[in-house]
Amino acid sequence: MTLLSLVKGTSLEDNFMPQVMQAQPGRVVTVYCQNNMPLKVKISRADKSGKQFTELVLGFDDASRQIALMIFQPMPSGTATLNLGFEYHPEQLLMPIHLDAKQYVQGLQQFYSQTWYDNSDNPVMFQDILSTDKPIASNGFVITMQHV
Repeated sequence: MTLLSLVKGTSLEDNFMPQVMQAQPGRVVTVYCQNNMPLKVKISRADKSGKQFTELVLGFDDASRQIALMIFQPMPSGTATLNLGFEYHPEQLLMPIHLDAKQYVQGLQQFYSQTWYDNSDNPVMFQDILSTDKPIASNGFVITMQHV
């Protein structure tokens, strides 16, 4: 997961995983192993109130060669989750990690629909974000057409 690039559909993309998994003060990394093989990595940290929460879970299924990534973002009304899937192709030495492009798009749409709010803190559907007549707020700030 630390490669510079990964395959997304039919193209090469910059790998965002090194930034996501970068060491940060206060992060706690737990590695779960079976037969001395890592199966799952869990990264957690304390929120503003000091309560520990899971920030990221990365799992690998050796039988299916599937890698699952879940990123959790605390929000005022709960936790938003980004689910991404990867396939591991060890026979492809230069680019063994393939991002599931369809799941990537669906995961981002779901994640954005969980994190964007209007002024009354009601969720705004992802498709409504491009509406020019409705101001949008996210985690404490408001975006209007004057900001664009």
